[in-house]
Formats: sequence, structure tokens, C-alpha cells
Amino acid sequence: MKLSRLCAILLMFTVLNLFGCMTTKNGNHVDNAFPSQETFRDKTVAILPVKSQTSLSTDSHTPLKKALNGKIVAAVKTKLPGATVITPQSSLDTLNEAGKLEVLEKLMSGYDSTGAFDKKLTSAICSALKTDYVLLPKLKIEQMDAVVAKTFISSLEVFLLGRNSGDPLWNGIGDFKRYGIYGFGGTETDEAAKELVSLTFSGN
Repeated sequence: MKLSRLCAILLMFTVLNLFGCMTTKNGNHVDNAFPSQETFRDKTVAILPVKSQTSLSTDSHTPLKKALNGKIVAAVKTKLPGATVITPQSSLDTLNEAGKLEVLEKLMSGYDSTGAFDKKLTSAICSALKTDYVLLPKLKIEQMDAVVAKTFISSLEVFLLGRNSGDPLWNGIGDFKRYGIYGFGGTETDEAAKELVSLTFSGN
């Protein structure tokens, strides 16, 4: 009888922990608001596909990246209704046809190494895409799903670059973490994408 009561208490404690304390979120503040719509009126903004950094196999994160690409497009169109938006797939196809994918890789790897974007490479990307601005999304995932515990830790960082500037006009970051226990705590793809994009573009 005592054992049953102890098990019931442990079960209640586990449920409370699962649904009360396992999720944390963090996004932009009002002092990091997305630039004014007027700045981009009649301008073109090309969104590049989400690039991921992960400690695990990237193949498993392909559905999340696809979901993020779609939600980022929707967010940019909402923020900048007066701008022409080039989708990630169109941007990728254009860069591939122009033989500029290597330039994109150099731009991203250069940032990873130095913490700055090369102005000439940025200009080359914009020229190839015939755009005034490019939006670069980077995804970092540390995800562990097991029978005992499921944990989802992710961070989306987005950079908005102008054709003639090596410094981002805007930089947004969204963090979404869900810590699980005893087989619970997993995060659905659409939910994760929605949370990350909302947090990253918040602040207005």
C-alpha cells in the first residue's frame, strides 16, 4: 500500500515537472525591432535557405529546416509588405545556376571564423540574386531523443544584410528549449518552427 502511494506521488511530481517547467523561450527585445517598412518599400529582399549547425546528423533536421523556410517567408512578408520577397528555393536555384553557391559558403564560413560578413562576398550574392538585401538564417540544434529522456534545444539566428554593407542592418535571435524526462518532452516540427520564427522576429 505504501509502495503504491509512493509511486502515485512520484508520478504526480513527474507530471508537474513535465508540464510546468520543461519549456523555456527567449527572443528579441523592443530595442532590437525589425527595420521600418518604409526602408524596404519597392526594394527586393532575397531569403536564403536555413543553414544548420548541429551536433547530430543533419538529415533528421531537414523537415524542420523546410518548415522554418516557409515560416520565415511569411514573417518577412508580414514585416515588409511593400517589398518584393524572393523565396529560399528561388534564391538557391538562382545561385546554383549562376555558380555562386561556393560564394555563399565562403560568406557563411567567413562569418563563423571572424564574426563578420565580407562586404565583397555579400555584394556578389546580392548581384547574382538581383536583390537589394539578403536574409541569412542559421539554425543550431542540440537534440537528444531517447527512451529515458527527450530534450529539444534549438536556436535560430537571422541576419539582414544590404548590398553595400558588410554589417547586418538587423540581427534576430530566438531560443526554444524543451527538457523532457521519462520518454516525454519531444517537440513537433511545426511547433518548433513556429516558436523559433516568432521569437526571432519579435521585438516590434
